[in-house]
Amino acid sequence: MTDEKDKIRRISKMAREQRDRHQEYRLVDDLRKRGVFDETNARLDETMDQLRAESDRYLDAWAKAFLDFHPVTEQRTEGAMEAWAKMGKVDQKAMSAVIQQMIDSRASDPAKRAKLQAAHDRMTDARHRAAVYDGDVDRARPAYYVGPGWTDILDDLVREFAEIDGLGFLAAHEKWGELRIAYLYSGDRQADVDAIVKRAADRCLAACWYCGQAGRMRKERWWRVRCYEHWGAE
Repeated sequence: MTDEKDKIRRISKMAREQRDRHQEYRLVDDLRKRGVFDETNARLDETMDQLRAESDRYLDAWAKAFLDFHPVTEQRTEGAMEAWAKMGKVDQKAMSAVIQQMIDSRASDPAKRAKLQAAHDRMTDARHRAAVYDGDVDRARPAYYVGPGWTDILDDLVREFAEIDGLGFLAAHEKWGELRIAYLYSGDRQADVDAIVKRAADRCLAACWYCGQAGRMRKERWWRVRCYEHWGAE
């Protein structure tokens, strides 16, 4: 878990640095196109070259990070690459090309491939053992990372999950004031799973995070669902 948190912190830092570089690059390029700088200005050319070089180095690092987080082929979907490219503010086609080069270079190292596959299998096994498939709310509740007002809603969700074969509850948390659910499922009833999750999320939008009484989404420093009594509880 510590290694995973370190990875996430490292990726977040990379994303922030790339965002700053991306904004600087766009600013310089925009000024040049508008004629603010002379095209023959050597200093400008040097700055642009440095920015491009930094961007190339970042693209390589971002692609490597993608492979670290998606070690097996099944994880490297178009959607995953698109989301990763958007998060890092890099060109998806360019990133995909770099990723393919890295994959090709790893093909000649079966020991490394086996190590990556073994790590992925251990992670998958641990997630399956942690998931709640049988509606046992007592085992599920330690993974409710929300206020007590949403506990009953999540209990109902866990019990509904148990009615679908192969659907396991992992955890619940709040993001932007809304309910987020993590689960394991690979069956053919995804529409039913989505409906259960949406039903629980909609109920949480109208229930106070603290007490479960009628509440609504409000924003002060951040978004949250609270009743009038608990609005100032923080």
